This record gives sequence, structure tokens and C-alpha cells, in this order.
Amino acid sequence: MRSYKNVIQEAVLLASSPEMVLAFLERRAVERRNDEDEVDEETEVALRGRNNLLVNLALAKHGKFMATVLPMFEACEPSGAIRLATLANTMLGDRIFSDFPTDLFGGPEQMAAWMDTAPDDELSALFENPNLSNSFLTDLLKGSRSWDVPDEKMLTIVTILANNERMRAAYAGDSMDGFAEYLHGAVFNAAWKLAERVPTTERWALALRCLYNDCMQMEAFSIEKPLDLVARWHSDPADAELMAWESEGLAGGWLSHYQGVRKGLARLALAKDYKLLAELLASEDLALRCAAYSDGDLSPSQLSAAYDKDGEFAFDGAVRNHKLWRTAPRRDALEEVAWAMADNDKHKHSDLPPATFIFNRIKEDHQKNHPAWFKDEEDSEDDPGDKPATKADVQALAERMATPESDQGMEQFKQTLATLSNHVGWVWWFSLGALIASLRHW
Repeated sequence: MRSYKNVIQEAVLLASSPEMVLAFLERRAVERRNDEDEVDEETEVALRGRNNLLVNLALAKHGKFMATVLPMFEACEPSGAIRLATLANTMLGDRIFSDFPTDLFGGPEQMAAWMDTAPDDELSALFENPNLSNSFLTDLLKGSRSWDVPDEKMLTIVTILANNERMRAAYAGDSMDGFAEYLHGAVFNAAWKLAERVPTTERWALALRCLYNDCMQMEAFSIEKPLDLVARWHSDPADAELMAWESEGLAGGWLSHYQGVRKGLARLALAKDYKLLAELLASEDLALRCAAYSDGDLSPSQLSAAYDKDGEFAFDGAVRNHKLWRTAPRRDALEEVAWAMADNDKHKHSDLPPATFIFNRIKEDHQKNHPAWFKDEEDSEDDPGDKPATKADVQALAERMATPESDQGMEQFKQTLATLSNHVGWVWWFSLGALIASLRHW
């Protein structure tokens, strides 16, 4: 039986402009007030009866009831806005006992047939949707039930899933509901199991590299020894073109796709057993060492040794390693590496930001989002970072750049640049770079 609130809300929405209906349904989707939702199924059906394009789009994207959305979805042409909005709908999957998205197609077999021929934009709209059901994702990634999807199409789907926030989201439900938590983790487990069974082609290496870059690690409960899978994911040494391409990438500071998969598996292994850190650091495989740099709890001496061995690969991994930002000694060691990188930067003639810029930018983010990590740092009233840059600062920099490149001149230049970098905010580095380019070609 409908409540009086449902009746009133329906009347309000039917009398509202399409823009107001859209704003209301968007707000409802964000707030997720399922217990006191004043918009029931009859209200959504009545809104669809207005036959207004904007209202229909709002219902397709934010409608809560399949009876509202399904007729519009079925009537729309492929890649039409209504179909794309429905596939991206995050409310349909919130329903108890929902089987979204299979119920849009009439069941698993019908949906599998759709996936076989679906255009890429429809696949993207669906597989970037964070509210896909756990059972659907798990069964699809495992290749079970009726999900006999061609390899090429599955490649596309996994590549799209790498962009889905669901694949890096920790369980946020009731901590007392162990089964729901298990279902949430089973999706990650199925994703990691792909490394065991899919073909070890370069395209699959690219797809898994992207997927494993941020995929939750601790949930791979059925993979006991991830490092045992590393041997599967190596480039074919007989492929001269591929080997040349990978060598070029390494020279530019980039891991190959196969190395990316191996790094992901090593990160998974380290998450399961932190005692593997020393083994990974000593590995002859750069990919495994990079996993240690990005996820290991490295000491200052280990970090310094890592930079001596692998240069920018060590810095790029370590600077995004949260473990190294939580204590002052590790942050200090990381900053030393950043300055060493800046001094020896082989990209200094390009538009890439210096390592010190990257360090300071990430530090600002962590200070904002994790202030407790920096409680061991004392604030200083005379912190030069609190002062704005002045014309004198810029003039001093210009004068230093005009100084002959003796050891003393270069040292003065670095000191001036360090002072200026403390005075300006990180955004100013872009305009500063343009100024420096106009003063002197590096």
C-alpha cells in the first residue's frame, strides 16, 4: 500500500519541470535513502508517462525499479542515450535480491549473446558501473555458468573493468555479515585467478597489467603462492620486435606489459607475506623489485640502496608507497632520493616535472588527507613555504642561471632554486618552467 508521502511526492514531481525532476533523481541516487524513499515504483512509472526526453534519461540513469527502466531500454536503438544511461545506472543494483544487469536481458544466456556483439560504448557503460552484482562479476571472471564469452570480447571487458572503482573498493557493508563480505572479496579472487588461466599473449598482459595496478590484493584467498605464476608471464625472447620495444620502454623508465603483470603478482605475494620483502629486493627481476618499492615497508637504508640500483624505477614506486610517508625517517630518505633524482634527471630537457616537484605535490596531498602521519614534524613560524614568491626570488634565479657552470655556480643555482621551490605553490612550477625556458635553454 502506498503511503501519503508517495502520493504527495508523485504530485510534486509531475508538476515539476524536467530539470527539477533530473536534479531530484540525481540527489536521490547520491543520498541512497532506501528506508525512507518517497519515490515508489508507481511514481517512476507515472514520470515515464510524461514522455519527456530529459525525464526519461533521468529515469534511465537513476531509476530504482526495473519496471520503470526496462521498457525504455528495450525500445531504444543500440548505443542510444537511454540504453547507455540504463547500463550505467547505479540504483538498479541496490535493490535487495537484484540480479542487475542480467535481468535487463532476460537471463545469463541472453546477456552472454548480447556481450558477444555489443558495441564498445555499451560495454564501457556497463563495466564501468560500480554497482554490478558480486555474483555476476565473479561468475563472469571465472568463466562459469553461461558466461562463455569469446576471448577477444573478454579481453575488452577486463580492460574496461580496470577503470571500475569497484575493482579497488574495500568492503564497506555490515562488518557482522561475513557472507556478504565473502561475496565482495570473491570478485577480487576471480580477477587474480585470471593470471592462472588466460592465454599469455601481449594483449592479455596489457589487460591484466591495468587490472592489477590497483586491484585489491588481500582478497585472493585461493592463490596461495602468487610468485609461482610469475614464470607464466614473460615475453617471448624470439620476438625481436617486442624485445626491442620493451628495451626502449625500459630506457624511458617504463615496465613492459609482462613486467607489469609480474609486478602485480609480486605485490599480491607481498601483501600475503611481508617477510618476502628481502627476497623481492634481491630478485634479478626488475618487476619483482618494483613491487617491493611500491608496496614494501622499506627502511631508509633499503630505499637508498634501491635508488642506487634502479634509479627512477625505485623512486617512482617508492614515492607512491604509503608506508614510506608515515614516519619522518622514511620521508626524509624519500626526499633525499627525490633530490638525487632531480640532480641526475635525464628528462630535464622535457616537459616532465622534476622529482622534487612530484615529492612535494604528493606530500601536500598526504598532509591534507593524513595529518596524523606528520604529527612528528614541528611547525615553524619561519617556514619559507608560508611565504609567497617575490620578483627578487625570480631575479636571483635568473642571475644564477647566467652564472658560468662551475661547481660553485651550480651549487648556488641549486640553493636558489630550492628556496624558490619552497616559496611557490606546486601550481606555480608550470609557469616557472615557462619563465626558465625563456631565460635560458637547458
